[in-house]
Amino acid sequence: MTADQLRSTCFVAGLVLFGLLEWLEPRAPLSEPRRVRWTANLGLAALNAIVLRLQIGAIFFAWVIWVERQGIGLFGWLTWPGWVEVLLTVVLLDYSFYLFHQWLMHRWPFGWRFHKVHHTDLNLDVTTASRFHLGELIISMLYTAIVVAIIGAPLAGVVAYEAAKLAAAQFNHSRLRLPRRFERVLGWVVVTPAIHWLHHSWEPQELNSNYSNIFSLWDRIFRTFRGEADESKLVLGLKGHREGNRLRLPDIFAIPFR
Repeated sequence: MTADQLRSTCFVAGLVLFGLLEWLEPRAPLSEPRRVRWTANLGLAALNAIVLRLQIGAIFFAWVIWVERQGIGLFGWLTWPGWVEVLLTVVLLDYSFYLFHQWLMHRWPFGWRFHKVHHTDLNLDVTTASRFHLGELIISMLYTAIVVAIIGAPLAGVVAYEAAKLAAAQFNHSRLRLPRRFERVLGWVVVTPAIHWLHHSWEPQELNSNYSNIFSLWDRIFRTFRGEADESKLVLGLKGHREGNRLRLPDIFAIPFR
């Protein structure tokens, strides 16, 4: 199974699993029909897969293989057991994503033009994890390619990270309601829906917090953690992008260029 096939399998499995769980135990009611939401968000994901995953994705993984064979970066200089390299790759790439998310997608105006597409969703569910503009994904892939070279990340570690990153995003964007006490304890290790939903608030101080994706410790270490969301008081989306009928696929793709 190739890296792209594995990612596609994980994507479908997560979509089915979390889609079913959030339907059985929803965190909050939807203000838009699920059919409309899924059409827009998954339509954007399909477009990205055609343009990016099937074209640039092959180049990215060829780059990862080349880096590993050339012994470039940290793991090229030091001798580690294979499983340690894979584990460290997941941790270091997750940390690099925290930095990318905070500095390049929220604080860099050019990056925010693309990233705000993700934040215009007026609801959250498992499909929001796929609501990213093609421009953001290209920037992300170029950034990750540089980090991979610095780390000297092995292919197995990058594939493991990509799978974990996708599963974490589908989980923490989902509408799944967990027992509050269990979710609070779990949140000390990984990013839960209660933690990430706050990041999708329309309030700037909440929007610019809780940047982590897999491990929640990055926000806690660097003091960007603002706690968990109270769904009864939370307003999702962005101010100025409140008209649901304008947030369909063609309009979504045009947002960065307005």
